[in-house]
Amino acid sequence: MRTPSAVHLASVLTAIALMPVATSANAQSMDQGQQTADATDSLPDGAIVVTAQRREQSLQDVPISITALSDETIKEANLTDTLSFARLAPNTQVRIFGNTPNIFIRGIGLNDFNSSSVSPIAVYRDEFALVAAASQVYPIFDLQRIEVLKGPQGTLFGKNTTGGAVSYVSRRPGYYFEGYASATVGRFGERAFEAAVTIPVSDAFRLRISGSTRRTDGDRINIYNNSRGHVVDMQAARIVSVIEPNADLKITTIGYAGRNKSDYPVGKPIGTFPGGVNALGYADPYPDDPRIVNYNISTRTDQWDLGITNIIEYQLGAVALKSVTGYDKSKGYVPADVDGSPQSLDEVYFLNRTRSFSQEFNLSGETGPLQWIAGLFYSWDKLHYPVKVDLLGELEPLGADLPLAIDAGRTTRSYAGYAQATYSLTPDFRITGGLRYTKDKLDSEVATSLVYGLFNPDVPNADPIPIIPYRRVKQGFGRWSYRAAVEYDVTPDVMAYASISHSFKQGGVYLTPLSSPAEAEPFSPETNTAYEAGVKSTLLGGALRFNIAGFYNDYGDMQVFAVRPTTNGIPSLTIQNAASAHIYGVETDFTLRPTRNFRIDGGIGWLHARFADYPNAAIDPVTGEALDFSGNPLPGAPDWSGNIAATYDLELDSGWGASARVDYSFVGRRYFDSTKIKLIGDEGYSTLDARLSIKPPGGTFEVALWGRNLTDTTYLQNATDLTSIGFSPQFYGARRSYGVTMSASF
Repeated sequence: MRTPSAVHLASVLTAIALMPVATSANAQSMDQGQQTADATDSLPDGAIVVTAQRREQSLQDVPISITALSDETIKEANLTDTLSFARLAPNTQVRIFGNTPNIFIRGIGLNDFNSSSVSPIAVYRDEFALVAAASQVYPIFDLQRIEVLKGPQGTLFGKNTTGGAVSYVSRRPGYYFEGYASATVGRFGERAFEAAVTIPVSDAFRLRISGSTRRTDGDRINIYNNSRGHVVDMQAARIVSVIEPNADLKITTIGYAGRNKSDYPVGKPIGTFPGGVNALGYADPYPDDPRIVNYNISTRTDQWDLGITNIIEYQLGAVALKSVTGYDKSKGYVPADVDGSPQSLDEVYFLNRTRSFSQEFNLSGETGPLQWIAGLFYSWDKLHYPVKVDLLGELEPLGADLPLAIDAGRTTRSYAGYAQATYSLTPDFRITGGLRYTKDKLDSEVATSLVYGLFNPDVPNADPIPIIPYRRVKQGFGRWSYRAAVEYDVTPDVMAYASISHSFKQGGVYLTPLSSPAEAEPFSPETNTAYEAGVKSTLLGGALRFNIAGFYNDYGDMQVFAVRPTTNGIPSLTIQNAASAHIYGVETDFTLRPTRNFRIDGGIGWLHARFADYPNAAIDPVTGEALDFSGNPLPGAPDWSGNIAATYDLELDSGWGASARVDYSFVGRRYFDSTKIKLIGDEGYSTLDARLSIKPPGGTFEVALWGRNLTDTTYLQNATDLTSIGFSPQFYGARRSYGVTMSASF
């Protein structure tokens, strides 16, 4: 699984870097391929318009590290869901842990399968922060762009952005009646349909309606009942309305609905007791074949999400007023066969209900050399999170099972005020400063009980036996976030910058404790101070955009999810504050157009992410001694990652057209928790994707052949240490798939 081809890609990128192009900036995918930031339009000279600092700017003028993928790149790269963009962004990893999306940017992310936990990577859907994990996993359809902001974004985006932010931006309705429809069939019974239409009711009122459905029969074989596993079943719809009664007022409303009934991805269990068995003596009969699974419960989930966002923009002379109001409601049922076996050893049933609301007002303007923005923000969210855990259920007839019931919830209120300004000292030299103060109020409740008969419908439930007595914890946090940056135009085509930014992630209480009250102890906010310097360049008459950035992150009280063995057979789950961590690295992105029809996009990231001071991280269950994880790699932080893609468009005199794209990406060695155990990690991997499309004359119809993971690489997405009950579940990535997509536009 080691990927020596990463060295070859590094050589290619190094050769490009050594061209006399100066160096250039921030992990930013450019042009149509990997376009940085808020690519809403193009300037006359071909530069991309971005709004990463809450105002429109040329892409190359923004001193922030962002990767953005345009609608064309999303299509060309055959991205299917909200987890698939990471292979196009260096130093970015996205994976499913259980049924919760885990996004890592520059080694910073959430390493937890519980959807109640808060990620340091904020996810936005049309400027509204999605609190619930159930709101974050859906098909990609009818998007204008995807933005990946790297590094702390606390000043303009608020808390829980210590690692960065990801933003999905819907396509807005234009002034003409138009739309498209596409249908896909592929391997493993994949069938998908997507459509969108713009309806210009009048010049002042426009609508866009879109929807998507995607299903597969699953790429795993469950020999327990001769069925398919890892089924995908997702649907979503969106309606966008734009009202512009005059040139000064614009009201955009986005309504969204989605449902996800996909399977919980079951891992392959590796037995860790002598003989390769688990605590009940089971060994996987096909340990070396990730295609074959053997589990005994239905893992079909049922999650839905409803959301609405209203954006009002009003021009008050030289000052612009903006209001962003959002509400989201989600509910999810997730059955997880954690042990991945025909036994009832560790089976978990999650039920989560989340409601969230936020309101933001901001004013912005430009006065001579000064550009500024200031705003107020409020948010409220409420989570109810009951969980049932069937531990050692196979021993229920002997009275030796451990049926656990967890009832937990959290209400969060957040208040913030912020301001940021950029001042041009000269036409070529600018300074930026920003400050934000956030006040959080959390009210958490949690209790865990042993309830005999909980999973036996023929036996009445016994009285609950408290394992973790009911506990209510009220917390309040007040924290500052800030940003300062300098930028200098070395030439009209080259901009250099340096910045320092600071942000925090809220503290809380772990809401899925199993074995002891210590697991429900409150943890503190984490903070991250990041230093970054880079160069952005547009060269060769616009044919080459090349960016490079170096960064250093200083983490304090980093929150780490830990699964620890115990002597009583019940794994210990908790979030605790590691003392500190240091992260530094370099990343590049480029787009090169040797000819009008040929484009090469790519990027590479190098990352050094280690715990600087993490004593007493765990207790050895055999010796009872404290373990020190200082110096261990951070979870989800490979030293190397990168991608390169080549796209060629062919136009014939007859009117026929064709386009071919090949994508190669790689990820280096990484660990999935903080223990640095080889079992809970992998050696790295690489994948190859491709797409070939043909258009007949007229350009309104297209047929595309595509393939994902064409080399059929076997690779791990995640692994968990459950050695206290004799196994480690290993979660493998998707197998090779291929198919055809037909689309028509009008």
